[in-house]
Amino acid sequence: MEAKLVQLNNRRRSVIIEGIVSEFQRGMKSSNIYTDIQSEEGAKIFKILETSAEPEVLMAEMSPQQLASFASYQSKLEVGSADVLETLVYM
Repeated sequence: MEAKLVQLNNRRRSVIIEGIVSEFQRGMKSSNIYTDIQSEEGAKIFKILETSAEPEVLMAEMSPQQLASFASYQSKLEVGSADVLETLVYM
């Protein structure tokens, strides 16, 4: 009897966690961080660095404006991720 209750509780937790992760991912895709030009450039740089074998080398060759765009995009992405996750956890 106790094992069944533990198993049921684990299933419920799994369903809740899957829902949170799904909502989080959906929220990331629909967020408004791509609206301004600097964020678009930052997003492009982020994707290039993400797929690069040596991102440090690319970053060393970037202009100050490119680094600023990337830093701005990355901070918006982190803030947006934290806000979405916090909202979903406290629902």
